[in-house]
Formats: sequence, structure tokens, C-alpha cells
Amino acid sequence: MPPLFWGFLVSPLWGAVFLMAANLLAVMGVPWGYLIEGLAMVGATALVARLDVAMRRPGVPEVGWRVPPAAWLAAALLAGVGAAILGSEIDNIVRDRVPLITPAPPVPAPGAEAGPTIVAGPEVFRALTHGLIAPFCLALLGLGITMRNLFLSLPGGMALLVGALATAWSRHEHPAYWLPWMLAPLIGGWAYARAHSIWLAVAALLPQHAVVWLDLFGLLPGIPGFDTEPKPVVVFQPVWFDLLGVVCLFGGMFLLIRGLGAGVTTNGLPGRPPPAPREDD
Repeated sequence: MPPLFWGFLVSPLWGAVFLMAANLLAVMGVPWGYLIEGLAMVGATALVARLDVAMRRPGVPEVGWRVPPAAWLAAALLAGVGAAILGSEIDNIVRDRVPLITPAPPVPAPGAEAGPTIVAGPEVFRALTHGLIAPFCLALLGLGITMRNLFLSLPGGMALLVGALATAWSRHEHPAYWLPWMLAPLIGGWAYARAHSIWLAVAALLPQHAVVWLDLFGLLPGIPGFDTEPKPVVVFQPVWFDLLGVVCLFGGMFLLIRGLGAGVTTNGLPGRPPPAPREDD
């Protein structure tokens, strides 16, 4: 399959496999919803990754599993912390203008049999699924597979943007809420393109999902607009917290650029291949 076509097909294919796997696990009687979600993520990602290996054409780079230097990982984490803070504030701004309306569950008709009740399950499974499995699967899906294949057909910047969009779409279906979830994939995708290590992408995405771990261990700092309970009126974050996000973001990016260099495709993934010579040349 051409890399361009496969790159655009990955996200909807993963979504379809994820839904089928989740429904199958529920029918099989897996007890907790968070566990079902985590297992479905792992299964869908493993299948898509296997298909990616089977269909990889000559010239398409592998995912890139080598572990980068610890300093690069720390810089990606720092930039990811900044992206998490600023992404949360962007989410507040969007939510203040485009309220997210959650449809009410359908009411069963009189006499209809009730479907199986799925309990969310222990919070530790929520933390594992949303705070560990999700960032890894999203990094591999949107950047390690989608963006990597698009690099051979699109300019580096366009491939990076599409990969970030695919990652944000997998995290949130509403287009208005994609931007808050695009910051970390843009950072992780750029670092991945420079160093060809998927772990840099995972490190950049991890902080935005790590709030669930703070919640699990009762370590939430209670910052308004960031980790407080949502209210009908949107609460914005303190200015000092937003400035901290800016410092973390630019500090992490400064360290990454210092270690990896500038640009998108200088020493990592290949860019657009040169056009084939014509027969009459």
C-alpha cells in the first residue's frame, strides 16, 4: 500500500478496531470499563503496528525503538509539561466559547431488556489506561506510523501537522478541542523526526495524561482551571501557572534544539524522495 494512503488510513482503522475490540471484551465478560478500554487500546495498536510492518515498502523507515540519551528524554518531558499546562488553558478558552455538550444516555423503551452494566472499575486501571497506555498508543499511532509514512510523500511540516491532528483526533472527536491536544504531538513529532526515536514522542505526550496519576495518589495541587472539578462556569488558570507553562515549553524546546538541532528532517526521518528521472532524460 502506498505510504501516503496508509498514513491517512491508520487513524480510522485504529478507531474501528478499538471499538470492535472493546465490544468483544464487554461481551466476553471483562468486568471493568477501564480495563476493557486499556486492553482494546493495546490490541488495536498491536494489530495496526503489525500491519504497518507487513506493508512497509522499501525506503520507508522503521518505527525507531532505540532509547535516546536521558537528557533528550528529560527535555521532551519538560516541554511536554509546558504543553500540558498551556493545553489546559487553551481547553478552558475553547470550552468557554464552544461548550462541550454530552448527550444524555438513551432511555430504554418500556419492557425492553436492559443491556449489561459495565462498572468503570478501580481507579488504578483508569490511571494505567489513560495515564500510561494512552500516551504510548497515541504516540505510536499518530507519529510513529501516520507521520512516519507521510514523510515520504508530504513536506516535513505538513506531515508533522497531519500526524499531530491524527493524534488529537484519536484523543477527542470534537474538532474544536483538537488544538489543546496538538501541542504535545507537535513537540513529540518534531523530536521524533529529528532523532527517529518513538520514546521522545511518548515522553512529550506523557505529562498531559499524567494528571490522572496525581489524582490516583491524591497529589493534585488544586490549581483552578487545571485540576479542579469542572463547573458550569469555566474557570481560567492563574497567570503565574500559565507563565510556568511557557517557561517549561520554551525551556524544553531550547534543550531539545540544542541537542537535536533545528529543522524537521535533517538527521532523522527522510523527507520527500527526489522525483524519479523521466525516460527521455
